[in-house]
Amino acid sequence: GCNMKRGVTDIGKRLNKTDPDLYQYIEKYWSIGNHKADKFWEHAWVQHGTCMTNLEAQCQGNQGTEDQAVINYFVAARGLHEKYDVAQALADNNIRPGSSAPVDKFRKAIEEAFGAPVVMRCTNSVLDGVQVWFKVRGGNDFEPTEPLINKKCSAKTLTFAYKK
Repeated sequence: GCNMKRGVTDIGKRLNKTDPDLYQYIEKYWSIGNHKADKFWEHAWVQHGTCMTNLEAQCQGNQGTEDQAVINYFVAARGLHEKYDVAQALADNNIRPGSSAPVDKFRKAIEEAFGAPVVMRCTNSVLDGVQVWFKVRGGNDFEPTEPLINKKCSAKTLTFAYKK
């Protein structure tokens, strides 16, 4: 289960020191402005990483440090991000940045590409997030599952915004 005592700070610094390639990846894809990026990564770690006890370093046969657990989490997250590519799923269905379409077209494109149900998040009819829920088996076997929480995007039409 989740262990909030495992919260860490300076995730960017820790990752850059240990795995510069991973750091560059998350800086490119999960950055919301330089001064806020570390807070966003800390939130992701506390919200999701601390709940993934199977990714703790001691469960992976590593040195057992908290830094290694953080790295394991972000390595797994990067792998899932690469496998479940929202932009590509939308592009394959002619939904490109700057375009708008019915929310059902967005959902169908993503769910068919992923083979899994998704939770779509929007703000003011702009797609701002897609969540895929997983059961984790063993160390790194992520199996898509039905979302436990399904806060639906209430918009009828969505815009796929450009990444800033």
